[in-house]
Amino acid sequence: MVEDILDLQRSLTREEFISLISTLDVDDYIFNKIGMQNDLNQYIASYEGVLLGMEATGQVTEQTLQALVRLDEATFKKQISSMGEQVIDEAVKGIIGGKTEREIAQSMLGNVLRPDQA
Repeated sequence: MVEDILDLQRSLTREEFISLISTLDVDDYIFNKIGMQNDLNQYIASYEGVLLGMEATGQVTEQTLQALVRLDEATFKKQISSMGEQVIDEAVKGIIGGKTEREIAQSMLGNVLRPDQA
């Protein structure tokens, strides 16, 4: 993501870059261009295997389980979107501040993401 933003910045003036980055649809970028939607779909699809392997301890309808899965998916989407916004914000601050790609990545690990999230 940072590489894409740096490439974009190199091809534009400072003003053009700031103007364009402010209109970036982060969700579209993360879920469609980077492909996180496919990853999320695969993760959510794995729930069925987990549920089939569990011993039933009470009466839970399929509708209830489906609602819980949809809730998890919505929660993950919000978290991914929020982290994406923070990553882009940190990258833009770093680029405008003249930081290198490595410095921007280190700043993200310290300020935005834990190593396990990255």
